[in-house]
Amino acid sequence: MPTTNGREGTRLPWGLHICETCGEARGRTPDGRVSACYCSGIVCNWCGRRFQRPVSDYWSLPDGVWVHVPYFGFGGCGCSAPPPGYDGPKLTHLPRAVEVAEASEALTRQTMEWAATQGELDDE
Repeated sequence: MPTTNGREGTRLPWGLHICETCGEARGRTPDGRVSACYCSGIVCNWCGRRFQRPVSDYWSLPDGVWVHVPYFGFGGCGCSAPPPGYDGPKLTHLPRAVEVAEASEALTRQTMEWAATQGELDDE
């Protein structure tokens, strides 16, 4: 049964709470599902932005559904170049990171739309 833990009007499954650092849902439900917030994600070596860790799940606050982050969907951060003066690792092995990230988001959106037409997603 969902609960409102923290954010007004935000329904969360039992066991999850709103992270005080990033504002996303995190925690473990009684049935063992784990919602990983951005704090447990990967940090881009170039821009410092955090994103969801591949091969993890998270509770989407806007949609109110579980989302899986597949390994093959990892396209990097998507930033095109390091900041001025950056002297760390070069991410030249990810030349299409932005394209991969956009394609992954589009595929997830299409899958969600298809699942909704099949009655696999509840509106609650």
